[in-house]
Amino acid sequence: MEHTTKTDPSLRENATRTAQQAVENVQDTAENLTQSAKAAVVDRADSAKSTAANEVDGVASALRKAADELRDDSPQSRTFRQLSNGLADFSDTIRDKDFSELARDVSDFARRNPVVFLSGSVLLGLVASRFGKATDHGSSVSSNSYAAGNAPAVRPATAPQPVTAPYTQTRTPVAGGLNDG
Repeated sequence: MEHTTKTDPSLRENATRTAQQAVENVQDTAENLTQSAKAAVVDRADSAKSTAANEVDGVASALRKAADELRDDSPQSRTFRQLSNGLADFSDTIRDKDFSELARDVSDFARRNPVVFLSGSVLLGLVASRFGKATDHGSSVSSNSYAAGNAPAVRPATAPQPVTAPYTQTRTPVAGGLNDG
């Protein structure tokens, strides 16, 4: 006995159409999630880029101020001005380029000058570490913090307050122990 199953063509078409719609929905959802994640990464990168540009600009301003306080014709003043101008230009470059351009430029520079790039990275890490330690406002006081006359402020002593007993019962010594009386 031969058993054959005949399916309704409209049922098959309906199932195929439903499956295609499900696949399209999954693809659309995946694309939307990808775009959202990409936008979040770009936002974070732009925020970090802006923060870095502001920090570099702050260093440039500090160097400019130091140059202004020195004699106008001194080599130190000229060096500080040159560094300040270079850092200000670098800060503007960071602000003006998008993150992918900056990453590509850094990568190209690293390929062309690996020793300079690695040395600069080490120097930048050391500077960042020192800056982090200098701005740490922890509550602990290190043992060498008194070395340069940086002793913490001392509050004036106050008169001690009298201690009063919280109970009225007295204890009198007796042979073999105390007598609660």
